[in-house]
Amino acid sequence: MADPANKVPCHHDPEWPAGLPPEVNWSMLCLLLGVQERFLGSLFGRSSAASRARRAKVLRVVHEGRYSYGLPLELTQVRRPDGSAGPWHPGFDLYELSNLATTLRNAAFCWWRRCR
Repeated sequence: MADPANKVPCHHDPEWPAGLPPEVNWSMLCLLLGVQERFLGSLFGRSSAASRARRAKVLRVVHEGRYSYGLPLELTQVRRPDGSAGPWHPGFDLYELSNLATTLRNAAFCWWRRCR
């Protein structure tokens, strides 16, 4: 959190209210920190003053706008049909990565069957 370039992974929900900061993806944050997910409660829970302080710091950073949807990485910018520019995907979370891997595998299989 000390480095302003670091972003907190959040869930992408197109129906999330516009005025609210997004929901933190605590599981992915643990993975990025190298902490096993089973320690999530003790790291960012509400049971101790230290974990509440860490949780508040993360939420403050998200409120400041230092978050990304899914994995915090820069995605290629594209020109959209309406003329605007933005990332080609809203963001990857673990569920979305699983779906994309399945789609890519299916496309590769179809291509392989056609090219034989």
